[in-house]
Amino acid sequence: MDGPPCCRRAPESNRGPCKHLPVKEDRPMRSANPTYKVTDRRNSALGETPLGKTLNQRLRNSTLSLTSLRAGSAIGAVSLSILALPSAAYAQNECGLPSGGTVTCTDESNPYSTGIRYATADDLTIEVEDDVVVDASVGDAVQLLAAAPGAAAVVNVADGASLASFQDGISVISALPGGTATVDNGATISASRIGILAASDGEASITNRGDITLSGPSPQDIAAGIAAVSTAGDVTIINSGDIDVASSQTTALGLFGQSAGANVSNTISNSGAITIENTNPASASFGIALLEDDLGGSSISTISTNGSVSVNSAGVATGLLALGSGDVRIDASAPVSVSGTEAVGVLAVSQSGDVEVSVDDVAVTASAPASAGVLARADQGNVLIDAGGTVTVTGDNAPGIFARALGDVTLTGSGNVSTAGALSNAIDAQSSDGDVVLRAGNVRTDGDFSTAIRAAGTNTDVRFANLTTTGEGSDGLSAISTGGDVTVVGTNVSVSGPGSTAITASSDTGDVRVTTTGSVVASGSGGGGIFATSDTGDASVSANNVSTVAALSANAETGRAGVFASGANAAAVVTGTASTSGTGFNGADSATVTAEATGGNAQATVNNVSASGAGVNAVLVTATRDAAATLRGRVQATGAGADAVVVTGGDTATVTVGANGNVTATDGDGIVLTSANGSTLNNAGVIQENPNGFAVAAFGGPLTVNNSGTLTSDLRFTAGAEAVNNSGTFVIGPNPDFGAGTDVFNNAGTVRLRSGTTSAATATFAGLEAFNNAGGIIDLRNGVTGDTLTLPGTFTGTGASQLGLDVSLAGEGRADRLIIGGAATGSTDLLVSYNGPAVLNSGVVLVQGGAGTQSGAFVLADGNQNFGLIETGLVFNPANNSFALVGAPGAAVYRAASFVEGSRNLWHTSADAWSAHMRELRDGVWANGAGDSGGRLWAQMYGSLEERDNVATVNNFGLNRTYDLGYEQDYFGGQLGFDFGGAAGESGNFAFGVTGGYLNSRMNFNAVSDRVSFDAFNAGLYASFNAGGLFANALAKYDFYKADSRSQTGQYAADLKGDAYGAQAEIGFRLGSDSFYAEPVGTIAYVRSNLDDLVVQNSTIAFLDDDGLRGKLGARIGASFPTQSVGNVVLYAGGNYVHEFKGDDSIDFTNNGQTVRIDNRAIGDYGEAVIGVNVGSADGVSGFIEANGAKGSEFEAYGARAGLRVRF
Repeated sequence: MDGPPCCRRAPESNRGPCKHLPVKEDRPMRSANPTYKVTDRRNSALGETPLGKTLNQRLRNSTLSLTSLRAGSAIGAVSLSILALPSAAYAQNECGLPSGGTVTCTDESNPYSTGIRYATADDLTIEVEDDVVVDASVGDAVQLLAAAPGAAAVVNVADGASLASFQDGISVISALPGGTATVDNGATISASRIGILAASDGEASITNRGDITLSGPSPQDIAAGIAAVSTAGDVTIINSGDIDVASSQTTALGLFGQSAGANVSNTISNSGAITIENTNPASASFGIALLEDDLGGSSISTISTNGSVSVNSAGVATGLLALGSGDVRIDASAPVSVSGTEAVGVLAVSQSGDVEVSVDDVAVTASAPASAGVLARADQGNVLIDAGGTVTVTGDNAPGIFARALGDVTLTGSGNVSTAGALSNAIDAQSSDGDVVLRAGNVRTDGDFSTAIRAAGTNTDVRFANLTTTGEGSDGLSAISTGGDVTVVGTNVSVSGPGSTAITASSDTGDVRVTTTGSVVASGSGGGGIFATSDTGDASVSANNVSTVAALSANAETGRAGVFASGANAAAVVTGTASTSGTGFNGADSATVTAEATGGNAQATVNNVSASGAGVNAVLVTATRDAAATLRGRVQATGAGADAVVVTGGDTATVTVGANGNVTATDGDGIVLTSANGSTLNNAGVIQENPNGFAVAAFGGPLTVNNSGTLTSDLRFTAGAEAVNNSGTFVIGPNPDFGAGTDVFNNAGTVRLRSGTTSAATATFAGLEAFNNAGGIIDLRNGVTGDTLTLPGTFTGTGASQLGLDVSLAGEGRADRLIIGGAATGSTDLLVSYNGPAVLNSGVVLVQGGAGTQSGAFVLADGNQNFGLIETGLVFNPANNSFALVGAPGAAVYRAASFVEGSRNLWHTSADAWSAHMRELRDGVWANGAGDSGGRLWAQMYGSLEERDNVATVNNFGLNRTYDLGYEQDYFGGQLGFDFGGAAGESGNFAFGVTGGYLNSRMNFNAVSDRVSFDAFNAGLYASFNAGGLFANALAKYDFYKADSRSQTGQYAADLKGDAYGAQAEIGFRLGSDSFYAEPVGTIAYVRSNLDDLVVQNSTIAFLDDDGLRGKLGARIGASFPTQSVGNVVLYAGGNYVHEFKGDDSIDFTNNGQTVRIDNRAIGDYGEAVIGVNVGSADGVSGFIEANGAKGSEFEAYGARAGLRVRF
C-alpha cells in the first residue's frame, strides 16, 4: 500500500495524509471552468472543486487539495477583478500625456490622491521619480493597462517614492496576446489587496526592493504582497523588500506567480522577509506560491529565498508552494515558519519533471490533519530534497518530510526532522519505479503511529544519525524494497511507545543490509529491535547495542527480538550488547539475536547478548546449509526453558567462542548444535555449567570440540565418532556422555574438577574410548581427597603429560584416584598436593590402570620428595597395575642412625689419649729407667678429623632410595691422669691410675647442612703390669654426652643426652736392645652407648643400646738417642690394623602409628699409623709429641697430640 505506514494501522475514518494518495486522472478536456477529481487508490472521491481560469492545473497530491483548491478560487477571483479594472483607468492621465511611450511622474503633484492610472493601446512606460507620494483613497496607487496585442506595459518606481492605496499598490496588465507586463519598484507600498501586480499574456516580471505592507479589508477578498500572472509567458519575481500581509481575507499571499503557458520558465527569487498573518479561519494563506496552469508542457518552476517566510493563519497555510509540469525547484536557505489548520511548510509538485527542494529550517504547526513540513512529488521524474537544517512539524496527520516520485527519491543534508502528532511520520519517502536514498540527521516523532523514517523504493538506501519515537506503534525506521536492495546505516535509535519497532528493513528479491553503530533501544511494551528480511536475497544486520527491555517492569515480558536477519543467506553481528526481557512472539522472534538462512548459510557474530524471557534464546542461527555463531562476550539466557545459543545447520553447525566469551543458561542448555554432517565447537572463552541443562548439547552429526578456554564436562554427544581437543581448561562437573562411536579426548591443556566443592567428587567419562594426554594435565587437586575420575578406555601420556592429585597419608591414607579401564602407556608426571603432613604409609593408590599398563606410565614430577623425616615416592605394583604413593623414612632418619656411631667415636678418641700416655710411659722407662716410686701427673691435648663414607641403598614399602650417610667428624679435647701404686715402669710391678677429660666434637654430614655437636665428659680407672718385655694395660671409662642436633634435611633442631661405658685392654711385648726396640701390640675395646630418644615432628627416633667391639693388631718400633740437655730422646713409629666386630647400630623410627627399624652398617676395616718423639728422664718432667692417621676404603683420619708427665 502507498502512503505512510500509519495507514496500515489507523482507522478508516482518521487516516489524515494517508487519504491523500496519488491522483487518478482521466485528462478531462479544458473548459472555461473545469472540474478536477482527486481520488485515492480505491477511487473514492475526496472532493470536487471548480477553478477559475487563472489556476489551470491538475493536482496529483491530495495534500494540496484543500489548500490549493481554496487558493485557486481566490486567485481566480482576483484575476477576474483585474480584468474588470481598466475601464475606470482610461480617463486618468495624472502625470500628463505619454511622450515617446513614456510618462514621468514627479513630486510636483504629490500626494496623487486619486492615484496614477494609465490605459494605452500601445507600449507605455511609467516612470515614478524619487519623493513621489501617492495616497489613493480609491483605486490603485499606480495602474497601467495596455490593451493592445504585443503591448509592453512597464512601471518603474524609484526607491524614494511612497505608494498607498485602498486596493493595489502597483497594477500592470497587458492581457492581449503577446503583451508583457514589467514592474521595477523601490518604493514602500501600503495597500489592502495587492502590493504589486503584473498580469500579461506574455512575460510578466516584477522586481521589488521596497517594503510592502497589506492591511485592512480587500474588495475582492484577497491580499497578496506581489503577484505576477501570465497566460502564456514566463513569470519572474525578484524581491528584496520585506512583505507584511495582515489579512482576514479568504486568500493571503506573500509572493505569487502563475503562468498558464507551456514550456515556460517561472522564477521567484526572494531575499526579503515575508510575514503573513491571516485571522480568517476559512482562509488559505501562502508565503510564496508559484503555479503553472498548463500541465501538459515542460515548464521550469523555481523558487529561491534567502529571506525568512512566516505564515500564521487561522485557516489553511502554506509557506512555499511550487507546482509545475516540468522541473520544479525550491531553495529556501532562510527559516520557513507556518501555522494553520492544514499547514504545509514547503510544497513542490511536478507532473513530468524533477523536483528539487533545498531547505534550511522549517517549522510547521497545524491544528487539523493533512499537513506537512516538506512535501515533494514528481509524477514522472525524480525528487531531490536537501534538508540540512531543522524541520519541525506539530499536528496530527502531519509528516515532517513527505516525498513521492515515479523515479528516484533522494534526501540529503543530514538535517534534523521532528513531528509531534499522531499519524505523523517524520520522513516518508517512496518511489514507484526508482531508488530511494535518504541522508538524515536527528529524526524524532512524538505521536502515536508515527514512524521516524519510512522509505520504499526499488533500491532503498537510508543513512541517519539518531532516530527517536515516543508514541504507540511508532517505528524508528521502515525501509522497503521491491525488486532491489535495502541498505540502512545509522547511529542511534530509540523507540519508547508500545508496539514500536526500532528498524524494519525488507525486500522481496534483493539484499538487505542494516548497520547501526550506536544504541538501538525499544523500551515500550512489545517493542522490537532490528528486523532485516528478504524473500530470496541475502539479509545482514551489524549493530552495536540493541535493547528491547521494557522500561516498565510490568511490560518486561512483552519485548520482542533484538536483532533478526532472515534471507537466502543471513548474517547478524552485534559488536556491543544486545538484550531482551520478554517472551516475544512465536517462532523466529523467540531469540535476542537471530540469523535465519532460507537458502544458504547463516552466521551470527555477537559480543554481549542476554535474554530473560521464558523460552527466549539469546542467539539463534538456522540455515539450510552451514550455520555458524561467533561469541565474543557474555551470552546468557535466564528465562525458563531458554537456551543461550542454538545453531542448526542443514549441512554443518559451528559455534566459536572468543577469548572474552562467556556462555550461561539458567534453565536450558548453554549451546545447542544440530547438523546433518557434523558440528564443531571452538571455545576460547568460558562455557558455564548449567544447573538445568547441558553446557553443550549436540544432535545429528558428530561433534568436534576444540577448547582453548574454559569448558565444563556437562556435555551431550551424539552416537557418532567424536573428539574433544582441549588446550584450555576442561572442568569436570556432571558426567559427560560421549555416546556410541569411537570417541577420543586429546588433552594439551587442563582437565580439572570444579572449584568450591567440599566433598569428594566421582566422575566418569562414559563412552570414551581413548584419552591422550599430550602435554596436558588432569588436575583433581581441590583441597578435598577422595576424588575419582574414571576413564573407561586407554590412557596415553606424551610430552609434558601431568596428573595432579590430592593426597593425605595420615592413618590408612586417602587420595584422589585416576581409574583407567584400559592400558596406561607413555609417561605422565604426578603432581601431588599433600593435605596434612607427610607420614609413614605403606601405600595409597593414586592410579589404577588396566591390563597392559606400563610400569613407567606414571612418575612423580620431582621424583621422591623429602618432608623432613619422611620421604615420599611412587611404587608400581605389576600384580594389579596400580601406582601407589608411599611415605618412608627419609635421609634424616637414616643419618640419625649414625648418631650412636658418632658418640662411640668419642669414647674411642679419649681412650686413645690414655693409650698414648701408656706408650709414652713405656718409652720413658725403657730410655731413662724406672725411677723412684711416687705419683706422676700427666696431661694431654689432642685434635683430629675423621671422614666416613657411607652410601646406603634402602627399601621401605617397595620404595628404593640411595642416601649418602657419610660424615666428617672432628675432635678437640684434653685428658688428665695420675699414675700411682708403684715405681713407674718397674718390672714385675703393677701401676694404677685415674683419668678424666673433656672432648668437643662436631659431626657434619656430607653435602647437607645436617650436623650434631657433642660435648663429652669422661672419667676412668686404669692399671698396667710389666714383666720383662711383657706388658699389659687396662682401662675402664665412663663418658657422658650432651648433643645438639640440627638437621636441615629433617627440618628439626633438638638437644640430646647420652652416655657410654666400656673397657679397653692392651697386651704386648717389647723386643730389642737399650737403643732400639720393636713392640707388637694387640688391643681390644668394648663400648656400650646410650642416647635419649629424639622426638620431633610427631615422630620418635629411639636409639637402641648398641655395642661396639673394636680390635687392633699392630706393632711399634723405636730408638733412643742420648742428649746432654734433656736426657734420652725416643723416636718411634707404629701401625695397627683395625677391625670393628660389632658397631651395627639400630634405631626404631615411629610415625603415624607405625615403627620401622633402621640399621647403621659398621665401619669397615682400616689401618692406622702413628709417629712421635718422647723426651724425658727417670725423674722430673717428660713429654711427647705425636702425629697419627688412618686410612681405609671408607674411612680416613688425621690428628696430633702432645703430652706431659710430671713426677712428684
